[in-house]
Amino acid sequence: MKEFSGKRALITGGATGIGKALAIALAREGMDIVIASTNKGRLDAAAEAIRASVEGVTVQTVVCDVADRKAVFAMAKEVGPIDLLCANAGVTTTGTYLEHRDEDYDWIFGVVLYGVTNCIQAFYPAMVERGSGHILLTGSQTAFSPDWFLGHGPYVAAKAAVHALAFQLRPEAAQHGVGVSLVMPAYTG
Repeated sequence: MKEFSGKRALITGGATGIGKALAIALAREGMDIVIASTNKGRLDAAAEAIRASVEGVTVQTVVCDVADRKAVFAMAKEVGPIDLLCANAGVTTTGTYLEHRDEDYDWIFGVVLYGVTNCIQAFYPAMVERGSGHILLTGSQTAFSPDWFLGHGPYVAAKAAVHALAFQLRPEAAQHGVGVSLVMPAYTG
């Protein structure tokens, strides 16, 4: 994506961390911003921070659990067309594989991997139909060096799947005028 001004971006996990930083950076480039998260209070605080950073920016907030496919499709209907999808929401747990419970895997895979696939299923078809748009997936350096950051096994596995998804989607999307990028941050805590 080369032109940002006058376009709309949706950032999942947009209330904190990388998502909030992306929202501010994209707002500074002239984009209207939609941020999604599961916490209304954090969303409202992030929206105020974005508005304080960029005068006149339009910021919409949406409470949405990206692990819930129906909620993601409802969000897509609510926000309408977007030009840039930043599938960024992420969660993790710590501990050995012996300590991780079924609920940990369900939560991490639900947000980190299925959150991405749900967003792609909800927003990609409209981009293909328009012949334009861009999808930015937040991966992790841990997916390339799985033993670099021990104690986050389910998270690392889910991020590795996100990387594979990005590499598979990119050539297909390009045939339809849609870009796909993968950002691979290191530890941001």
